[in-house]
Amino acid sequence: MALCYTFIGSGSNCFVDASTKPGNFPIVSRKLMIKSPNAEGKQSYTYDLFAFHFIVSGPLFILCVSDRGFDRRVAFAMIQRIQKEFQEKFGFFTPQTDTRTFTPFKSRLYELMEEYSNETHDHLKEMHREMRGARISMEEPIDYILSRQERIDLQLDRKVDLVEREPLIRATVDKQSKPFYKSAIFWLCVLATLLVILIIVIICLCGGFSFKYCI
Repeated sequence: MALCYTFIGSGSNCFVDASTKPGNFPIVSRKLMIKSPNAEGKQSYTYDLFAFHFIVSGPLFILCVSDRGFDRRVAFAMIQRIQKEFQEKFGFFTPQTDTRTFTPFKSRLYELMEEYSNETHDHLKEMHREMRGARISMEEPIDYILSRQERIDLQLDRKVDLVEREPLIRATVDKQSKPFYKSAIFWLCVLATLLVILIIVIICLCGGFSFKYCI
């Protein structure tokens, strides 16, 4: 899935989050939220194979994590939709609001991640409407906002990730190896043919199989 994590919080508290991949995304997200209390607007940071996109709107902090190559405009379109639905559903809240209040919204986060990961033409229209006239900052490495002492490995389950990627890796290797095998077989045939011709020439120069000229 192109979108693998969403996070909604305020202050230093996580209201609700949802993840489709194992890892310590919540820790990194909380660090970004604490480091960006006054960063109104849209920000993107990259880490390894992932991109962290978030919006700060008043006390509300909304973040999503996507594959690094995923379209940022689609990610921000989803974040804006989350913001709209969250505020419509819960209205007034403070950073001290009991987080259990927001638990029912978790299932909605999963639905939106799946929906926006499977991008459609309608989503593109919505995205262009929402992003028209809005400025999205360039992606920066996550180290830009986290100090050296605070850098955190995502600790993703590499084994799970490799299992998910295995069919693609195998297909890529097979596709790349086929031309090599064909080339190797061709040159082996050429060398074998030349060797046979060379043996025939030597036999002829030696007077046939009796080798009378070579004795």
